Amino acid sequence: MRKLFVLTALAIATGCFAQENAGFTPPAKELKALNFMEGRWHGSETYWFGPKPMKAKVVIVSSWTLNKMYMKGDATMLVQGMKTPMRGMSMFTYDGRAKAFVGYWFDSMAPVATKMTGTAKGDTLEITGESEMQPGQPTTMRASWTKKGAGHIDFTMEAKMGDKWTKVIEGHYDKS
Repeated sequence: MRKLFVLTALAIATGCFAQENAGFTPPAKELKALNFMEGRWHGSETYWFGPKPMKAKVVIVSSWTLNKMYMKGDATMLVQGMKTPMRGMSMFTYDGRAKAFVGYWFDSMAPVATKMTGTAKGDTLEITGESEMQPGQPTTMRASWTKKGAGHIDFTMEAKMGDKWTKVIEGHYDKS
């Protein structure tokens, strides 16, 4: 009786696993372009959101998650003049139907998430989308991450002001 119970439980578990993974899609090969972002990073950022630039010390931990379908980044920014650290989270993936990288940004200062899409060319990921820097006022933003040799990434965030792109964030990170 005990043997029958074990065999039945094993058969059910095997069937459930097979059904759960029947439609499994492996990660897109394009996602390999994001491998340079993986790891623990420390660095600095400069923000141009007000009358004078603000500086921040930054720690970012990025890793593959959800069966290596997403690169998740957890960021902590110690911004000069702020008592509480700003926290953020990014998620990047590749949409094979749209043939584009997709990035999402969530942070402790913004009321809504930002979604951006774009391409990876060489050592640079560049994505563009709408962001609400002020609630109810969408702004076209462009973000780029560029691998600069082993263990270094440069980041730029720009806002479209009329026909021109204006830098609003610049970051430099080293792998730790």
